[in-house]
Formats: sequence, C-alpha cells, structure tokens
Amino acid sequence: GTLTMGQPKVVEVVPAHGRTTDEVLAVAAAVEKGSDHPLALAILERHGERPTEPVGGFLNIEGKGARAEVGGRTVFIGNRRLMDEERIDLAGLAAEADRLKGAGRTVVHVAENGVPAGLIAIADAPRPSASRTLKALRERGVQVAMLTGDNAGTAKRIAEELGGIDI
Repeated sequence: GTLTMGQPKVVEVVPAHGRTTDEVLAVAAAVEKGSDHPLALAILERHGERPTEPVGGFLNIEGKGARAEVGGRTVFIGNRRLMDEERIDLAGLAAEADRLKGAGRTVVHVAENGVPAGLIAIADAPRPSASRTLKALRERGVQVAMLTGDNAGTAKRIAEELGGIDI
C-alpha cells in the first residue's frame, strides 16, 4: 500500500484446542503452496522451507479463500464468510478471531474436515517514511485523511501507528 510496506507478515497463529502452531501452518502452507496471493505468501514465508503434504483438488474461492485435499482431508482456508458458508462452527475460536480483528489483523481461518484447526493473523507494517511524510504535510497545513478498503480495525491500527490520521 501507499502507507504500508505492502508485504503482509504472519504476526500470530492461534491453534484450536489439541492442535499446534506448526500443524496449523503446515496445512495452510500446503494449500497455499501454488498461490501468489499476498496472504498466501505471508503464510508460506512463515512456514519456511519445511516440506508439506501433497495437495489435490485445489479450488480458489474468489474473495473468500480456498479449498483443497491435503493428506486425504478436506481443508478450507480463508475468511469468516467462507467458514460460515461451509457451516464450520468456529465457536471455540470466535473470541480469538474477534480479538485479532479488533487489533487490526487480517484473520485467516483454517479448518480440516469441517473442524477448525486454527487462525492465522496477518498484518502489514507502515512504511518507515510514511510517518515523516505525514508530519511534513501537517506542518504545511495539509489535513491528512486515509482512504482504505481494509477493515476498520486494520485502518485504525495503521492510523494510530502513523501518529493519528483521520479515517
């Protein structure tokens, strides 16, 4: 983005009960292996060079996420709307998803065979020069406002990190 680095990074992984962070990242990375979507690239970067299980039947679900068969299990990875449409009960992770979203994180939900596996929180960092540039504009009397397609939590987090911008 203009104010951010445009390089989202995984900032937190919340495994479901009985799962580990590594398990959640491994299944997510398996599904995302062939994708060039910025969120997929963040997951792949965090997972690193470790091997993943073979994937079949990959299906990109426009604007929501993806579905694939990983090691004989049906895996959905994507936003809350996808999970709701697939009737995946996220009750055990709902509070954590709300916390992450409220903190301005993009929340990627991971589910296997209709059961939540975990959440992956992704965020982009402000550009190092953005704060200085905004300060210089304000000193010249320019009122600065941010227009964004991001969710309100993300917009608020970036605005606060850059010294307060009207959203």
